[in-house]
Amino acid sequence: MFEQLHSLTSSVDFSIDEGSCTGSLKISGALTEKKAREFRATVENSAYAVDYFKLNLENVTAVDVSCIEALYATCESLNKSNKPVHLEGICPIAFTSAVEDVGYSYHNWLCFGQ
Repeated sequence: MFEQLHSLTSSVDFSIDEGSCTGSLKISGALTEKKAREFRATVENSAYAVDYFKLNLENVTAVDVSCIEALYATCESLNKSNKPVHLEGICPIAFTSAVEDVGYSYHNWLCFGQ
């Protein structure tokens, strides 16, 4: 139901800066399990051309807590592959609250544990 209500206003935009070998992802609207899967597929398919990823969550308006573990696992997997994910811009309250709700705020990732 959550995904149905927000699917029309959600997007994942991706670009690669070939000069700096940087992948930039911007998630807008509701951050859902589907968006987390799109994020994972995008970074896995482009990791060969990218040294690190920038993730912008500034325009995230709602977060389905079921996606937090998947997003965290993707970031951890990329870090282990020496393809770190850095947060670009501010971390919205909707995201930080959802991460705190599921207990992932104590991990060192994105805007947490820094």
